This record gives sequence, structure tokens and C-alpha cells, in this order.
Amino acid sequence: MQVFSSNNTQERERERERERERERERERERERERERERERERERERERERERERERGERERERERERERERERESSIVGIFLILERETSIVSIFLILVIGLKIAWPWACLIPYAMTCSKYDDFIVRDRCLAIKKSPMKTLKFHRRLYGWGRFKWKFFVTNLLKIIIITLIVTVFLAINIDTVLYIRSLVWSPPIVRHVHMQDDLQRLPMMSIAKHFYNESSLALDRTEANILYKRVKILCIVPTIQSHVDSGRVDIINSTWGRRCNKVIYLLCPTKYRPEFINTCMYEESKKFLLDKVMFALYHVYHYYINDFDWILKADDDTYVVMENLRLLLSHYRSDQPGYLGYHFRTFLMQGYNSGGAGFVISRAGLKQAMEMGFNKGLCAISGEVEDLEIGKCMEISNVPVLNSLDKYERQTFHTDDYMRHITGAYPAWLIIYTRQSTAGGAECCSQFVISFHHLDTYSIIILHHLLYRTSVYGINTPKLLPEMFHAKKVKKLRRFVVPVQY
Repeated sequence: MQVFSSNNTQERERERERERERERERERERERERERERERERERERERERERERERGERERERERERERERERESSIVGIFLILERETSIVSIFLILVIGLKIAWPWACLIPYAMTCSKYDDFIVRDRCLAIKKSPMKTLKFHRRLYGWGRFKWKFFVTNLLKIIIITLIVTVFLAINIDTVLYIRSLVWSPPIVRHVHMQDDLQRLPMMSIAKHFYNESSLALDRTEANILYKRVKILCIVPTIQSHVDSGRVDIINSTWGRRCNKVIYLLCPTKYRPEFINTCMYEESKKFLLDKVMFALYHVYHYYINDFDWILKADDDTYVVMENLRLLLSHYRSDQPGYLGYHFRTFLMQGYNSGGAGFVISRAGLKQAMEMGFNKGLCAISGEVEDLEIGKCMEISNVPVLNSLDKYERQTFHTDDYMRHITGAYPAWLIIYTRQSTAGGAECCSQFVISFHHLDTYSIIILHHLLYRTSVYGINTPKLLPEMFHAKKVKKLRRFVVPVQY
């Protein structure tokens, strides 16, 4: 009986313990519900903030469109005022022409007369002519009083007047304007039709980019063997994400990217708020077209890719619209890694994080497994920032939190493949001071600045992209061929974590 009572007591104790556990579980569930409610409230607040930002962005875009229309109206001015608009005002041109005509008029009249005083028969008149010969206006008045207007030979008068006007205009133009306009005038004779009627000071803004883009799309006239490149194109599938803005679409930069390196992506998508829909555009009108919303756009795009394209591509490249990427060389590097293992690579910085992070401007690449792991372990758990100005650093934090390692992007000679600046800075070694502090690898200049199989350059305008593409794909050196590349061209490895990371004094 005593044993039975003891068992009942233990059973009741266990029941009370289970009840307390259930109560604690209900309390935890209520706490989680309150946390979810707070998260929903924060999300609603973020949505309201995004709505306000969209309204501000719409107002800014309207102002930008108005400024664009104003620039269009200004650019429609043609003729001599367009040529001289940089260096001289209309008033100064008018004054120069008036002074020129003031001088030219009497001399034009006197060339057939006053310069040859011997035509006068009367010696007194001839002597007086010689005496006042140096004063054209007085000589003209003297001749008019002596002979009247009827003796004028209008053919000589008009011919010489036109000659002097033309000479005055030529001298005015070549003295008042700079060397660029002189070169422009020469280009009207020697340049092809594609650059006719373009002012040298404004040619970079007014060239017909869409027409130029079509020229680069056709490679049928080139002697190229793309066998190896085509094999890698099918084996290493890359989705390219390019943040841009509507004005760059209007200026033709997006068309240039599509006709140069963008066409070598397996798929390319652009992040912007478009005025006209195109299949490759992802609408980001909820964010203002500003650098401080770049992280918002990129995270939105990565989330979009994770949901809709994660199984269609091996790697995801993010590059700016002022970046040029040699896709064949990128595929060569990525062929040394497996896309079903997490990792991301680019130009490696050593600041702020133990594993460092990759530059956003030079472009960075995330493996399929790396993106999936970052979304599931970081983004979905709220551990990754979705808003901020320093896009590449926040992406690096998200990768480190999600245990996605940084992969090596150097070639076997320890030369960089991704580059944070334009080719002139890297080749000459004229690096900005911040890069020397940030970079994980030494910043070499000259011939050792860049890998033979360079992948990217940053801070390029549209015309530098055109020139670089032409030199890479439409220019060859006879008798020099690239051999089939050996596997040891790149060393496939994870980058070791830093013992300590660098925090710049000014950031």
C-alpha cells in the first residue's frame, strides 16, 4: 500500500512537471507570437517607409525627366552657336563681326580704287589720294565726292567684301574656340557618317549608342574559334544581375552592355524602375534610384533569383553597369569550383570581417549552393541586412553569418582577375589610397597588375566599354594563339580567414 501511494505521488509530480512544461511552452509560443507581431509591425513600418521613398523617388524622377527635356531643348540648337557655345558668347561673336565689317566695308570699296592712285589723271587729285591713302574712310569719301557712286565697280566691291567677311569668320572661329572644336570641324570631312554633326565637347553624350551597339552584335566578319568558349558556356551557366537606372537605358548604356559582355551571360537581368517594360528588366520602383538603396535592390534581386532561378543556373554574378566583365575568363575560373558547394568570390577586401568580403564594383559571384545557404541561414532568419548604403560589405556579412566562404580568385602567379577600378589605374599603378588599405593582396602595378585572363574592370564609361570590347574581341595578333589552358592556371581553394581584420580610420 505504501509503494502504491509512493507511485501515485511520483505520477502526480510528473504530471505537474508536464503541466508546467506545457505552460512554459505556451508562454514561449505567446512570446514568439508577440515577436512575430512586432516583426509584422516593423515590416509594415518598412513598407510605409518604402512607400514614402517611392513617392520621393517619383518626384526626383519627374525632376530628372524635366531636366532631361531641358537638355534636349538645349541640344537642338545647331549652327555656329552650337560650335561656339563653349568658349564665346553670342554677344562677343556679334561684336567681332560688327568690328570686322566696320573695317572690311571701306577697304572692300577701295581695293580697286584707293590702292592704285595712279588711275587719277589730275596730278593734284593724285597727290591728295596718296596723302590720304592710309585712311580708308577718308579716301572713300574723297572718291565718292569726286566721282559719285556711279563709277563704282560693284563686282569688285562684292567679291572683296565677301572675301574679307569669310576671312574674319575663320579667324574668329579659330581664335575663339578650343582645339576640340577644331578637331570636330576636321571630323566633318574625314570622319564616318556615324559621328557627323556631333560637337566634340558633347560627342560622348550625343553619339547614337543604339546604332553602335548593333555593330558590335554582329561577329560574322571575325575569324574566331569559339569551340572552348561554347563548351564552357553550356557547362558553367551564369545569371548576371546589373543594377542600373532609367537614364542609362535612355543613353544607350544598357544596349551597349547587351551587345558586348552582357550577351555572353546565360541570362542577364537589370534592376531599375523602367518607363517601358522589357523582358530583362526587374521592376524596383519601390526603391529610389540612389546609391543608398543599392543594397535593397541587390537583396531583392537575390531573393528573386533564389525563388525563380535557383535550379537553372550554376553561378550568380552581380556587376554594376559601369563594369566590364570578360565572361569567358570568368567561366574558366569558375570551372575550377563546384557550384553545388557554397562559396563566393571577387576582388577580396581584408577590412571589417574575419573572412573579409568582395568588392561590389569589381563584381562578385555566388555559387548556387552559396546563395541557397545565404537565403535559408541568413536572410530568412533576419540575420542579413536588407537596407543600407554599403552593399558589398553587407553582402559579405550575410555570407559570413551563413558560413559561405570566400574563394580564391587569383591566378597561379598571385595576380588579380577582378579589378575595382579602370584599367588605366591598375596598369599604371595609380591606385587610390583607400584601395591600398582595403585590399587583401598587394596592389602591384605595371605588367603584374592583372592576370592574363583578366575578368573585370570597374568605373568605365560607355565609351571605355566599347574600346575595351573592341580590343578584346575584334583585335588579334597574328601567329599568337592561346593554348588549351591547364588546370593549374588557377588554384581552387578557400581563402584563409584573417587573424585580425582592418578597420580604416575614416569610413
